[in-house]
Amino acid sequence: MSLRATEFEARVWRVARERLAKRPKLLADYSRRRWGRWWEMFGLLLAGVALPVPVFSVAIQAARGVQFAGGQVITPKATRSFEAVVALAYANRIQLWSDGFYRTPKIHYDKATLTGRPFFYFAYGAACTEVAIDTLTGESRVLAVDILHDVGRSINPAIDIGQIEGGFVQGMGWLTTEQLVWSDTGHLSTHAPSTYKIPTAGDVPEHFKVDLWPEPNTEDNVFGSKAVGEPPFMLAISVFEALRDAVAQARGDGAVVRLTAPATAENVLLALGG
Repeated sequence: MSLRATEFEARVWRVARERLAKRPKLLADYSRRRWGRWWEMFGLLLAGVALPVPVFSVAIQAARGVQFAGGQVITPKATRSFEAVVALAYANRIQLWSDGFYRTPKIHYDKATLTGRPFFYFAYGAACTEVAIDTLTGESRVLAVDILHDVGRSINPAIDIGQIEGGFVQGMGWLTTEQLVWSDTGHLSTHAPSTYKIPTAGDVPEHFKVDLWPEPNTEDNVFGSKAVGEPPFMLAISVFEALRDAVAQARGDGAVVRLTAPATAENVLLALGG
C-alpha cells in the first residue's frame, strides 16, 4: 500500500507518540525536527531512508509501494533513475543512510575494588606448534601448527579461519622477529619494513591446520557467534614455548632456559649458550 506524505506523516507520528510516551519530550521534538523535511519528500524519494528506530517498522509498511526495477525507482507519483533520486536527495539535504552505536550489555567494572565483569564473553583456543632450530646460528623455523579455536557458531567459516591464521602469524612475528631497536639518542632504528622484520608468506608453516570449536555462544550475540580478530594472536605463545623447549632439548643439561622475547636468532643462540 502507498501513502501520500501527509497521510504517512500522520500515521508515523501517531505511532511515534505512543512509543515515545515514556521517553523525554525532548527526544520526540528532536526526532521531528531532524526528520521533518524527509516526510515532505517521502512520496517522491525512494523508501529505505534512515528513520528513527521507533518509526522504522511503519516506514517499511508504507515503502511497499516503491519498486526498484531496471535501474529505476518507481513510486506512485513518479518514475526516476536511481541516480536521479540520489541526486535529488542530495540537493534537498536528505540523508540516505543511518548510523548507530552498540552498547555492550552486562559489562561493568569497579576500578577501586577491582571487581566486576569487564567482558561480555570469552573466546578460547589451543595451539600446538612444532619448530626446528639451528644450533650453530640460532635461526629457527616453524614446521607445523594445529589450532582449535572457539568462534561460537561461525557465520562464515572461511573468514573466521582466515582471521585465525592471520592473527597467529602476526603473533608469531611479534615473538620471533619483530625486535624494537633504539639508538643511543632515543630514536627508533627499526622503523620500516627494511629494518623491522615482520613475517612473510615464506614464514607460514607447511602444515597449518585450523579447526573451529562447534559450540554456539551462550550469550545473546549475532547468531551465537563470537568475535575472532585478536584472540588468536595470543595462540602464537605456543611458538615461543616450542622454541624454549627446543633449546632445552638441544642443551640437554636440565637447566632453566632463559629465552628473551622476541626469540630472534641472536636470542636463541644466547639461550643455547653460544
